[in-house]
Amino acid sequence: MLRKDEISSAIKASVSDHVIADVPISGFLSGGIDSSVIASLASEQTYVTGINISFKEFEGTRDDELPFAKIVADSLGISF
Repeated sequence: MLRKDEISSAIKASVSDHVIADVPISGFLSGGIDSSVIASLASEQTYVTGINISFKEFEGTRDDELPFAKIVADSLGISF
């Protein structure tokens, strides 16, 4: 079974490998834990812009991910 530090190291290494690029880096932000962690790690290493797809029919409901994605982007200094 993997330990917490092994999982953390693997995620950090994967993000580091994926931010090596000749073009600007963008990350999809849903406001969920997984996209937030990836965006956070990537933004520590390079400039990242955020992308989100929101749906009008979810606006103002608990299924609307946009407010959470904005919170993540603002807290990480990611343009959105």
